[in-house]
Amino acid sequence: CFERSDTFIARYSSPQAARNEPSCDSIFQETNFPAKTVGLAPAITIKFEDETGQHSPLRAKLFDHLYSNGIFANKEWLINYSHQPQDIDQTLEVIRQAVKAITK
Repeated sequence: CFERSDTFIARYSSPQAARNEPSCDSIFQETNFPAKTVGLAPAITIKFEDETGQHSPLRAKLFDHLYSNGIFANKEWLINYSHQPQDIDQTLEVIRQAVKAITK
């Protein structure tokens, strides 16, 4: 997931780092969503607390919601210079909406 703080984008993509937006981890913390990002830029993954091997019902729900809202999610999240700030903002907003829907 895209993190807009020093721990991810600032190391990889300074134009995006200049923007101070919430990260996936902050969205997860705000909503008590049982997941966190792991790994190093430019490829991170989301670790779900319900994960067993490669299977996670939470991942399936989150990725289904993202896909139905125009975001193609994969196990690894890759960010590069082709991702514009509005792409990251849109992705974070869709993630926020998905997490809220899942945790209702």
